[in-house]
Amino acid sequence: SAPRHLVGTDLDEKAQKILGFTDNRQDAALQAGHFNDLVQILLLRSALLSAIETHPEKRLTDDILTQCVLENLHLEPSDYAVNPEAKGPRVQNVLKTLRDVLGYRLYADLRRGWRLTNPNLEQLKLLQLDYQGLDECCKDEEEWKKRQALLGSLSPEKRLRLSQEIRNRGTLEVLR
Repeated sequence: SAPRHLVGTDLDEKAQKILGFTDNRQDAALQAGHFNDLVQILLLRSALLSAIETHPEKRLTDDILTQCVLENLHLEPSDYAVNPEAKGPRVQNVLKTLRDVLGYRLYADLRRGWRLTNPNLEQLKLLQLDYQGLDECCKDEEEWKKRQALLGSLSPEKRLRLSQEIRNRGTLEVLR
């Protein structure tokens, strides 16, 4: 209605202007950033679940995790490399860097409680994280009694549950 009101007034044609302000662009950029973050998380999580499903043992260890996830992302060099036509050692360096970044992003995403509206895959019960050898470690009565009397007095099952609880929540609720 403001532009219509200006037409037919006594104002000079050059003075008939409206200055408007909106923060739509800024808001759209912010929302686009959140959306891009969500898409990256979903791609990473789907590649992780796919890597687990396609692995013969249906489990991944730390030494093969990022390589398997990278393979399941099905990326072309043009998706991640500045120079997709690179050859020789440069290709290996770029792939190593990409695996390092993927590993960081994977472990950051698997951390508990940092995304309130988007829980991690373990919290959603889509995967389970374990420490290799934790079972055997908790059963080693001699070592526990030598190192820590209170923990040495617990049964191996309680030590295991305690260890898992500390990893999961960082609390000692398991002893109640």
